[in-house]
Amino acid sequence: EARLLVLNHKQHDLIRQRLAAYSVPENVVTIRSVPYEDMAEAMSQMDAGIFFYKQTFAQVARAPTRLGEFLACGIPCLTNAGVGDVQPLLEAARVGVLLNEFTSAQQLAAVRRLVALTGEPGIQERCVQVARRHFSMAAGVHAYDQIYCSLARAG
Repeated sequence: EARLLVLNHKQHDLIRQRLAAYSVPENVVTIRSVPYEDMAEAMSQMDAGIFFYKQTFAQVARAPTRLGEFLACGIPCLTNAGVGDVQPLLEAARVGVLLNEFTSAQQLAAVRRLVALTGEPGIQERCVQVARRHFSMAAGVHAYDQIYCSLARAG
């Protein structure tokens, strides 16, 4: 009964090829290009979000924009471990699932946990609260203000 909605600007043919390579039926997949201003509306059709980053040295310091976007829209997500500080955010607030290994068994277990998470009472509100706490402009301004004030006191 699941459907896959892929929101992407480019490489739709490549995405279709990769899905076909994994025997994902075309009739359960929708691939769309969505302008930035329409992204929140398109994401509102989702029950869960999935995004992965290739493991490189730079990913350790990455703050994934996708994570903030999904959570701000009330959407729990699945992503891979080793990307920025995603792990403590998702696990502490229980707003997402981390994939530690890309084995078939681990992927299946992660998807099952994500599906269960989407059915938890209050999950959407929890996601939005985490987004406000960690990704809002007000939180960012406050954090930078604290840094600059502490530097001014030290100087």
